[in-house]
Amino acid sequence: MLLVAASMTWVGCSKQHANPEIARIDSAVVAAANTHRQVLCQMGGDWCKWCRKLNEEIAADSALAQFIEENYVYIHVLYAGKDDAPSQELNERLHNAARFGFPVWVILNEKGEVVHIQNTEYLESGFGYDHLRLRQCLEDWK
Repeated sequence: MLLVAASMTWVGCSKQHANPEIARIDSAVVAAANTHRQVLCQMGGDWCKWCRKLNEEIAADSALAQFIEENYVYIHVLYAGKDDAPSQELNERLHNAARFGFPVWVILNEKGEVVHIQNTEYLESGFGYDHLRLRQCLEDWK
């Protein structure tokens, strides 16, 4: 769980966006640019069973958690629903990633540009996630 807590720390940025989830992305992009990594943005929420499952599995796999820490600024952003205006703004910022369901991974480069959207359903195996597929996906986009 240390990875998740540390990765969600806000990084200073000169201009805060009014939408806190987009501000979180902006701060992560600054951190990514400063450390020559990309941003791994997981969109979903605590209301999402598969989002919680993915978080638990990453936290439990120390090799995967370390790989993410070394190669990405890993953040979680809350999608509260299609009727929520801030969530719609967030979804637009992330190139309509919500269309894939949740959780969805969005990888942004150090300029804040979306370079990949990953439907995590394809990374599932049985009642969890295939850790080799998770790692391969992240290897492909680092």
